[in-house]
Amino acid sequence: MPTQVCCGSALLAVLGSQSADLSSRAPRAIHVGETLEAEIADPEHARLRPSLGPGHRFIFDGRAGQRLTIGVESFEFDSYLILFDPAGREIAFSDDSAGFSNACIRRQLPADGEYLLVVCGATADHLGTYWLTVRERDHEPDYSERAATAYYRRGLAWASSRGSRRAESFLNLVMGRYYRERGRWGQAEDCYARSRAAAQTADLEVALCAAAIERGRLMTQRMRYDAAIRELLRALRLSASLRAAEDAQAQAYAQIGDIYRSIGRSPVASVWYRKAAEATSPDGPASTRARVYSSLFKSSLTSDRDEAFGYAKSCLAMRDAVDPVQRVTITADWARVEGARGQPEEALRLAEEVCRAARSLGCRDIEISALSLESLIAWSLRDMDGTIKAARSAAALARPEDEDSGSLRVALQMQASGEMLRGDYQAALASCLKALPLVERGWEREPVPEVRQGYASQTRGLCTQIIRCLAALNAQEPKTGHARMAFDFAERTRCRSLLEELHRDEFERQGMRAALEAEQTPLMVRLSALSRQLAVARSDDMSDQGLLDRLEEDRARLVAQRMLLEARWNGHSTCERANLPVPLTCDQLQSGFLRQRPNTAILVYQLGVKESFLFLLSRSDVRLLTLPDWNCIGGLVRQWRSAIVQQLRSDAGDVLQVRHYEDIAHKLYATLVQPVADHIRGRDLVFVADGVLHELAFESLVTSRADDASSYAGLRYLVEDHAITYAPSVTILVEAERRANVRPPPARNLLLVGDAVFTPDDPRAGVPPSTPSVSSNTGAGRRAMALRAGIGRLPATRQEVLGISELAEKSSWHSTLWMGFDAAEGRLKTTRLSQFRIVHFATHATADPVDGEFSGILLSYDRDSSDEDGLLSAAEVRSLDLDAELVVLSGCSTAAGQRTGAEGVIGLSREFMIAGAERVCASLWDVEDGSTQRLMGTLYGHLLSRGDPPGFALRQVKIELLSAGLSPSRWAAFVLAGAL
Repeated sequence: MPTQVCCGSALLAVLGSQSADLSSRAPRAIHVGETLEAEIADPEHARLRPSLGPGHRFIFDGRAGQRLTIGVESFEFDSYLILFDPAGREIAFSDDSAGFSNACIRRQLPADGEYLLVVCGATADHLGTYWLTVRERDHEPDYSERAATAYYRRGLAWASSRGSRRAESFLNLVMGRYYRERGRWGQAEDCYARSRAAAQTADLEVALCAAAIERGRLMTQRMRYDAAIRELLRALRLSASLRAAEDAQAQAYAQIGDIYRSIGRSPVASVWYRKAAEATSPDGPASTRARVYSSLFKSSLTSDRDEAFGYAKSCLAMRDAVDPVQRVTITADWARVEGARGQPEEALRLAEEVCRAARSLGCRDIEISALSLESLIAWSLRDMDGTIKAARSAAALARPEDEDSGSLRVALQMQASGEMLRGDYQAALASCLKALPLVERGWEREPVPEVRQGYASQTRGLCTQIIRCLAALNAQEPKTGHARMAFDFAERTRCRSLLEELHRDEFERQGMRAALEAEQTPLMVRLSALSRQLAVARSDDMSDQGLLDRLEEDRARLVAQRMLLEARWNGHSTCERANLPVPLTCDQLQSGFLRQRPNTAILVYQLGVKESFLFLLSRSDVRLLTLPDWNCIGGLVRQWRSAIVQQLRSDAGDVLQVRHYEDIAHKLYATLVQPVADHIRGRDLVFVADGVLHELAFESLVTSRADDASSYAGLRYLVEDHAITYAPSVTILVEAERRANVRPPPARNLLLVGDAVFTPDDPRAGVPPSTPSVSSNTGAGRRAMALRAGIGRLPATRQEVLGISELAEKSSWHSTLWMGFDAAEGRLKTTRLSQFRIVHFATHATADPVDGEFSGILLSYDRDSSDEDGLLSAAEVRSLDLDAELVVLSGCSTAAGQRTGAEGVIGLSREFMIAGAERVCASLWDVEDGSTQRLMGTLYGHLLSRGDPPGFALRQVKIELLSAGLSPSRWAAFVLAGAL
């Protein structure tokens, strides 16, 4: 029976754990042109190499220069071929370069003599019947659907005649892969279901594991990441029973890593990639090694190019041993390498090669991706016609109804980029406007928060491109309509997720949230503790790398569990999103919110790769101005932050330090604010920051140079001319105002939390240094102690809250003090916080730049055996019942967190607003204990004694402190976000 039509790539490769020499077996002779049938049995021992299963050896006579095609075909397992020359050197190998589960070597023989050919299962778990053929000349398989279907039907007929459930399972599995690779996902699902059914009947765990991995890949392509992770975790459980588990694990680990990389969780992805690399044997099947190395290439391309190029080169060396679809993806990776190396012409040639190959294979998604890559390379060469032509071809192939609209979105964006090169901004705008609904529909239906963030980032990128087009059109023909439309697109990128969170209680199903929170709370506690332990361990130079790896792996598993839980919750809410409020337009803001506040001006920033933009919005005016790109602005902000750090280290205020700060703070003012200075004079300002600007205290910008300034008091700051507030978006600002107006304020009650007990070493704990705390032997107790490694008492916080309490009593406010062990997480969660008009925290805080929901407020450790770890994470904050006019977070970097690609910063400030706070006062950097106590005391003097509004009170405090000669590092850190 000659080798027949084959398609697809290796099903599953699982690494063996033992090695045995087959040289004692006498090889069988085979002749060129002969086909034979053989069967690999199931001995418990024989291994050709650590990764490969039991096999057979054959010899044949060959001549130098002779071209042969050696093929092995099986319906029952994944085959592998290895060819040795007369000198015993390995000169060729193939995992499944003939497609499906079949291996094929096409080779010109280097010498006369006797060649050794080895046929084996790709893993120790693979066995069954196969057919081997050695033929003259090159023989290329047919990858058409007609041929693939014929192969599948013939295999099923053979399986039926032999009663082989194994063959039935594997044939459906590889046919499912064929459909998956061509975007026919419904047919792929049907094949996977039949494969699993046959495998379950035969109790064939290797096929069940393979089906779980394959379906995980399918769900990943469909961007159903929660379902994908469920399948891949199932595959990992099944792999444990295989003789050669590591290779299946390598594939599953790499696929999970791909999921987390695609949703912007690179640190979590790196954990899974590391595990994939550890499980990948250098002697393993080519398809698995290439699969893992391709993932490692993509993950390290932005962090370590040399390492990334090394992985791509390893893939390239295996290109002839894997199936044609995988071969195409390897070539595409190498095209990206050439582009990154500054060889665009070679990159373009390879991209065109990928495009032709993908078209011949019927892999539409790969062809679209290759065309988009062609367009990108042409754009880098400033070839506008090539950019547009390739992008249009890609867009023509894509379908608007595809579940993953990313291919069409990228093609339309590249087409717009080409039109902008040409100067046709109307055509570019039209392309972007076609792409935008695709992304927004994806956001609306997506249940996984991380994926929704990705959609939000894509929306932001598109809207920035739209704004560029409108700005260019406005420059050609100034019209207020261009500026208004541009503002509307800027606003719609900033607030949809947060707006949904603020309204979630109004639309959630009765009782659903409570049930899910009961399941989610212990998971969040464990994640919170692990995040803090990791932060502490990373900061300790003596930390053991093995400990760091274990903590990272534990956290990665918990993140996967959390994603599944959140997807369940959000899956019940997606149908109700149509009822949620939408971002406000320029006309709505001017006719409503700003009409009632004629003295307010809003400055909205949109940073971009090529250029950035500033919107000025007031009751009667809207302006759109072009600013430098985000690299330029980011460099200025980093210099400013460096100057703040210098002030924190040495606040002496010598002339050189003052002049240096004056220089950088005025440059930022001239870049960001001065272009609209004439239009904001005398107005209160609301800043809606973007990107790196979330790290900037606009109050501290220097508005004019003073050549003779010898101290910080001699500088003129923006806060002296304007009252300043911050907001995540203008819509959220209006929403905060609405919430403040629809509910009566609580009574004049003030909650003060401070001077917590962080460790048993604190004298207040009453525990001798050598005696463990009561709860230190519990899981929560051990986590609580790990959280507090290196954390010391903050004695000034006691004076801070006592001083505020005295002011409150004098001002007819009722204050509640929680200090020492009273400042506990459990107490905070079980108290009705809605009774307090102001809630004040004076304690340590942590900011998590990777996962902002695990930023937190550090409270007293619990001496009892409760489940609380004493870290009130941002994710836990949202469950608090708040009705406060003001929450003050008097700790270090409490306004910091995870900077998203679209909707600002995820951290404590955001979560307190979701929980019900109208305003949050938080710090942009690590603050000093004594100066913070002074600032807070003065602030509450204005709030309580004089009854000043929070924004006015904070401004007056800053003016008083700067007039006293304090550097900006001592008074500018605390900013106010929320309602005016």
